[in-house]
Amino acid sequence: MKWHDLGFWATDEPSRAEFPNRFGKAMCFYHRADGALVSLMKWGWVTLSRDEGETWSPPTRPPSLVVGMAKVWGQRTPGGKYVLFYNPHLLNRYPLVMVQGGNGIAFGNMGIVNGDRPPIRFPGLYKAEGPQYVRGISEWSSDGTWKDDAVWIAYSMNKEDIWVSRVAIP
Repeated sequence: MKWHDLGFWATDEPSRAEFPNRFGKAMCFYHRADGALVSLMKWGWVTLSRDEGETWSPPTRPPSLVVGMAKVWGQRTPGGKYVLFYNPHLLNRYPLVMVQGGNGIAFGNMGIVNGDRPPIRFPGLYKAEGPQYVRGISEWSSDGTWKDDAVWIAYSMNKEDIWVSRVAIP
């Protein structure tokens, strides 16, 4: 893909020096209301495909998506809305928040999904406190869980325990 060539990147992009370490990790996908396939990645990278992944737009980092190096999860809800789950801080991995939108492009109405910070029980390199590494059930899931307007997500707490949450969409 062309975005794997730094020649296609903006010369003022701060992540150029860290490429490829900061790009293309932990992707998740959803289809927007206009049919475009959206890919979200660590560091807040976003890229689009209008041909089901055959080609992709140049990567960008929306200035309103503040995530540091944490993962982002985005999906369409059973009720046709769109949600993003992430840690809205450049350094901390707490709280875990959700924003929602009607078209898969613009998001707002931020709410905390989990703001807990239990003590870290076991020492370790790169351990961070808080809810992180969020993942959900993708739009391709056909296991019958889409019965109401809610989203199921799983995430790590302090990189020690796995939590599962059912988040009702207001």
